[in-house]
Amino acid sequence: DPNLLEDVFMGLAITPDNRSIWVSGGSANKLFRYDRRTGAKLDSISCAQADHPDGYLGDLALTRDGATLYVCDQSNFRLVVADTRTRKVLHYIPVGRYPFGVTLSPDERTAYVANVGMFEYSPLKNLKEKDLKSNGVDFSTSAYGSKEMREGYQTGDVEVPGLGDPNAPESFSVWAVDVSSVNQPHQPNQPSVTHRIKTGFLVGEKIEGIPAVGGASPNSLVATEKFVFVSNGNNDCVSVIDPAQGKVIQNIFLKPLPQLARHRGIIPFGLALSPDQKRLYVAESGINAVAVIALPPYDAAQQLPAKVIGHLPVGWFPSKLAVSPDGKKLIVANAKGYGSGPNGGYTFQEGPEGSYVGPLMHGSVTMHDIPADADLPRWTQQVL
Repeated sequence: DPNLLEDVFMGLAITPDNRSIWVSGGSANKLFRYDRRTGAKLDSISCAQADHPDGYLGDLALTRDGATLYVCDQSNFRLVVADTRTRKVLHYIPVGRYPFGVTLSPDERTAYVANVGMFEYSPLKNLKEKDLKSNGVDFSTSAYGSKEMREGYQTGDVEVPGLGDPNAPESFSVWAVDVSSVNQPHQPNQPSVTHRIKTGFLVGEKIEGIPAVGGASPNSLVATEKFVFVSNGNNDCVSVIDPAQGKVIQNIFLKPLPQLARHRGIIPFGLALSPDQKRLYVAESGINAVAVIALPPYDAAQQLPAKVIGHLPVGWFPSKLAVSPDGKKLIVANAKGYGSGPNGGYTFQEGPEGSYVGPLMHGSVTMHDIPADADLPRWTQQVL
């Protein structure tokens, strides 16, 4: 079927005319455009370079005029900027380790990229022929957190490169990229990184007395004129960034109720703002819920008393979400949805999806009427 995607992971954007959809092509290293009504594949943009043929395209953002796509190339640690009219890539911008989420500022002059990775790995040096055939050595190269891990070492002829500091600016961070010159014929400047912002908690930093082993894992972003919000998947919180200062000014912790206060694993993921920007909705993948956060008016920016006011029950492992333009409905993509069901046993009949759990996993999209604040305690109790 010529309309089937070669590969796909995440990244969708509807064009301003509502007629077509741009899709990130994962390891195909292409951006595909589909007809929204018929599902027909219309065209594509290759993001490959002659000396750099491979990539893995994920989350993307499309400008309001539909002219420019900003795409995370996860495997190459860079942001791809593509022109939808010429079907050409304009820029490749190096960012942090494993860029996972991207959003644009309301004026579209800044792109924000969330980097979920910790290290950039390098091949071992001076491997013997037998090791090359097996793609590596038969021992763990270093213990996590050790001097050898950070600085590297040599054993026999094999040189093991160091991984450096797990709290480097490239890891677990949000990078701001000035893209004001993109598509401006009289401003041919290359987009440039203006801020490298660490979010959540550093590796080794104590959270309520417990040292953090992993980093924050910032993964999704939304931006207003005054703030940038980023979900920290490993820290069960949302960081609030002041883009003017390029620093975090608050962490909003997601603790559903006192009964769950001691537990971890909320896994905040997708974010969405209400049209009036008074509410922030956070997909809580670990508890199959959506947090409702009340945001202050802009004139309260110095204190920003943003707080969680309730939780809504949704499907299994909510990932991305959106609010309808009228602000009345919440649309949630649940990554695991109804699950996979059995993939074996005497009652199992294999269909076209085969027996591997991945293709058998049926996600779901749920649509919810956004309740009044007074009704939130009832829905929070259902989450519990």
